[in-house]
This record gives sequence, C-alpha cells and structure tokens, in this order.
Amino acid sequence: MENNSRNLGDILAKNYFTIPNYQRAYAWDAEQLNIFMDDLKNYRSFSFQEKPYFLGTFLFSVDLRHHSFTNYFIVDGQQRLTTSILYVACLLRFLNKRSIETSKWKELFIGDRSCRRLKAIEPDNAFFDQYALEGNLNCKAETPSQKKLQKAIQVIETRLSEMDSATPTEELVKDIETLQKARILTYTVNSEAEATQIFEFQNDRGKKLTDLEVIKSFLMHSVYVYCEDARRTEGILGILQNNFTKIYRTLESMADLAGRLNEDAILSHHITSYLPNLRFNGDKDGASHPKEFIKYLLSKKENNNERIKWIENFSENLENTFNIVKDILLYRDEYEDLGALFVLDRVSLFWPLLIKTWYLDSNIEKNNFKQVVKLCARFAFRSAISGLRSNTGVEHLRREANHLHTKDFSDLIKNLTEMCETWWDIGTKFLRGLDERNIYHSRNQVKFLLWKYENYLRARNGRHAQHALTWRDMTEKNGNLQMTVDHILPQNPSDPNERTMLEREISLRAGEKPQSFRNLYLHCLGNLVLDTRGGNSSNGCRRFSQKTDDSRYGFMQSQAELKSFSTNIEIWDEVSITNRQEKLKEFAMKI
Repeated sequence: MENNSRNLGDILAKNYFTIPNYQRAYAWDAEQLNIFMDDLKNYRSFSFQEKPYFLGTFLFSVDLRHHSFTNYFIVDGQQRLTTSILYVACLLRFLNKRSIETSKWKELFIGDRSCRRLKAIEPDNAFFDQYALEGNLNCKAETPSQKKLQKAIQVIETRLSEMDSATPTEELVKDIETLQKARILTYTVNSEAEATQIFEFQNDRGKKLTDLEVIKSFLMHSVYVYCEDARRTEGILGILQNNFTKIYRTLESMADLAGRLNEDAILSHHITSYLPNLRFNGDKDGASHPKEFIKYLLSKKENNNERIKWIENFSENLENTFNIVKDILLYRDEYEDLGALFVLDRVSLFWPLLIKTWYLDSNIEKNNFKQVVKLCARFAFRSAISGLRSNTGVEHLRREANHLHTKDFSDLIKNLTEMCETWWDIGTKFLRGLDERNIYHSRNQVKFLLWKYENYLRARNGRHAQHALTWRDMTEKNGNLQMTVDHILPQNPSDPNERTMLEREISLRAGEKPQSFRNLYLHCLGNLVLDTRGGNSSNGCRRFSQKTDDSRYGFMQSQAELKSFSTNIEIWDEVSITNRQEKLKEFAMKI
C-alpha cells in the first residue's frame, strides 16, 4: 500500500486488517460515537460534495503478503476504522429491513465469514464477529471491551431507530457511500520496528494520548534507535508488545472493580516505587513527567546495550505492577483494613507503599503487608480526624516506598507507627478532633469509626456473632442497604419533648455563655450512629424510646446497645451522648 491519500473503499477492497494484541481494545463511548454520526449527518446535508469526507490518518505495518491481498496490522487509527465498520454493519441490517440489496457493501466493508475485512484483538474477535458484524444479539458480552462494543452497537442502532419511515433510503445509502469514498492518509511500513518510529513522531506532536501510550510508543521507538541488529530489534519489540498486551488486558479485567486506578496513575505509582527518587531537568518530578524522566535515565546509561536491557526490564516490571494493583484490589475482600482505606477514601496517598510492600512480602499470608496496611489505615483515619491536609506525609511515604528494597519491614513499621503517634502533634489533635462539635460533617471518617465499632460489637458474641459488615457494605452507593451516618436525637424530631430539648440552653462550664443543645450536641460523635438508608428512612424522626424498642431492631448492634448509655428509656440527653462519646473515643484510640 502506497503512502498517500486514498479512499477507504479502495483500501478495503484489496486488503485485510488486524488490530494487534498489544494495542488498546475498542474504547469509544457514546459521546465520540455521536460526534462521528453527527459528522456524517452534517456532511450528508451539504448541497455540494465535491470535497470528500476526511476520515483521518492511518498507520499500518505489513503482517502477511499474499498474491491477491495483504493483511496489515493497524498501528494507529483502529478506533476510527472499527467505528466505521460498526456503523456500516448496523446500517446494512437497517436497510435489509427495508428490503434493500446490500451484498456489495457487505463484501466491501465486512467480508465473508471465513475472511473478515477487520479482526479485533484476540480476546474480543469472536464477539466482534458474531455480535457486531453478524448481528447475533444472543452473544453475551463478557469483557469490559466487549461491553464497549455492545454499547456502541446499541448507540448506533438507537440513532437509526429514531429515523422514522419517512427518512428516504437514499439518505442512509449516502452515509455508506460517504464512508466508501472517504479520504484517508495512509502510512505503510514493512515492519513494526519502522511503525514504532513513525508512531512516536506522529503522536509526539499534539495528539492527545495517555502517559502510558506515550511511554509505550517511546520505548518501542527507543529500541528501534538503540538496537543495531534487525533481528534483535524485532525480538525486543516482541517482548515489549507482549508486556503491553498483558498490561491492557489487566486494565480491562479491572474495569468493573470499585476504586480501580486509571493507567496513568498506576504508571506514576510504579515510577515512584521503583525508579530513582531524584529531581531532574530543572527540579522536575519523574512521576509527573514520565517520558522526560525515562529519557533522562536512558541518557545516563553507558551504552546502548544497557539502554536496551533497561527498557526490557522496565516493561516487565511495569506489567508486574499492573498485576499487583489488581491483586491488591481483589484482596480487599480478605483483609478488612485494606478495605478501610477505601471507606476512608484516602488510599491514593499510600498506593506506592502498598505496591512495594505487596511485591516484597513473599509470605503467602502477607503478614508484613497486612501490618503496613493497618498502620496506613490508622494514619489515614487519625490525620483526617486531626484536620491535617489530605496529602500530609505524602513525600515521606513516597520515600519509604522508594527506599524499601529488602524483606525486612522493621524500620518501615517503626516509622509508620511514629507517624501515627507523634508526628505533627497528631495524638493531641486526634483527641481534640474526636470532640469536635460538628464531626458529623466528616462523613467518611465517622462512617469508618462507626463501622469498625459495629464490627467490634458483632465479634463479641462468639459463635452467635453476626457476620462482619464489609468495606463493600460501607461503600455501596445505591439501595436501601446503603450505609449512612444517622443522628440518634434527630435534627428535626417529631416528638415535642425532643424538639424542646434541642433548643434548651446549656452552659458547659460555670460562667460560660449558654448555647443551645442543638449547637453543642446534635452533630457530635456521641449522637451519631450507623444505619442503613432503609432503616434511616423508616426510623426517621421517631423518638428515642421507639428507636430502641427491642422488637424493632436486631440488625445493628450499635443501635441495640444505645439504652445502656441512657439513664432514662424515654430520653437521649447530654449525659447519654457524653457517655457514648467517651466509649467511642476509647475505642477509636485502639484502631
């Protein structure tokens, strides 16, 4: 295929295309699909169409030559080509319902079952073939990228279904002809080594890529530059392609995991954890400027062989880090304190340390990792209650991760313990924060404390204990079982005596100006309890005696014990609240 301006129909007529496995899977969403279809619609409405529709620039590398055709790998442009074929496939099925003969377009854009014009990445190709191209809607989407393809078909078919019977068939045919005649700029090379060089230059000039995509391109281009032997070049590129194939498949397998990280965050945490902790080129941070940093590190190597070996090791280690992140996310169901970081919503601070300690803790029970996680959760809780900034300690924690190279965790555990107890006067500030009159507004931290306390109460009952509430229970966002922080004495009570109590004036100390009970006690820790959204809704503004009726409650142990703090079954007053607050503070100090 010559490097020039062609039309899409011409290149489809004589060639076949494959998306290599090291490329990202199909990723367009409804917004991009609608822009694509709006562009076609706008072009269709032009009175004069001498100027062809422009589909973009494509980069291909030769995969297989045959006497009658060539199969190409799509190095750049797969999203646009895949979308064009998806759209035509849906249009053809739509036209078939109008009894329009479509076989010539099907042969051109789709091909026959034995030889498709376009093959998706291997994990998705069977689904792409049957669901997207053939319209077999009984095929089940199993992977996130297959669900993307399914959603794309649904978006396209919804747009087509909105066209009423009055829409002329010629208008729909015009879209197919527009794509058939669409102009594209093609760059074709004979090897993927050459393709990486062009891709690096093409995408280093304004095209928006993720940092991970930029790094992949740069590393492959660097292999092309540094490796003088052609056979070795192809071999090293094969290793990189295999590692990035695994990285993208791991990313897709994490798509449905709550709290998942995006690819650039994982890349940044990997650099923080494993690459030299230094500033470069005018005090730049490597994690924030990954390509520049890697280029800088490569420039410090003595020779090209060292550079090639470094690139190979980096890609392998990076692939391992993506797997570690997935393993950590899955491990939350086995270890409560790991899930606690997600309940607190302060996990980002600790990711480099979590990655590094997981990597170095080879023990099957992960005991060192667990101890580190417990201290991270303690620091996250205490620093938040203390009113410290959310990034407090970030530089120290990054250094701890970067400097950890052995399986001896003793110094790390000692330093983390000191952070939790003495740094930034955290011990004093923590106790003061627990007494904060408006602690209710620190929702995540209060929910965390009440969750841990609820599970502590449940565990006391031995073999009759209820199952522990999980981090998933605490982070669930929908339904009546969503966990909420509720007031025991409500903000707007229905009981007149409780309404009177809220407005009662109280002096905490002799000589102090009185304040309303509402200001002093409503939002403080002792007046807060864990409840489900459904329980909160049904409980509503009921008076205290109704809330603690034994016939009503059995699910939340922390609600069942409320009567033990009250001197009067009918009243939840400042004495009750203070008694419970002291109990919760005592418990909080042990977390």
